[in-house]
Amino acid sequence: MLRSLVGSEMCIRDRASIAQDIGHMIRDSGLLVTLMADRDRFRRTDCIKQLELLVEEDERLVPGTVQITETGSGQYLVTATTVAFGTTEVVL
Repeated sequence: MLRSLVGSEMCIRDRASIAQDIGHMIRDSGLLVTLMADRDRFRRTDCIKQLELLVEEDERLVPGTVQITETGSGQYLVTATTVAFGTTEVVL
């Protein structure tokens, strides 16, 4: 949400705000902490799948397009296709 110049709230739904919402959703879930802390490859894979399913719930995304990949040094790249704005990416 964003306040306009006249003080009314406007819903922002562009690519950048969707990416920001995805990042907040993941951080708020607590699963990112679990993902970063766990050394077991199978549990990390399970955690990534849980995160993908969580992000898939966003109605602004095309179902089945969310992918989370480890980019190295403890960073993860979240990619998804939005319904209206094409592909979006978030680095965690």
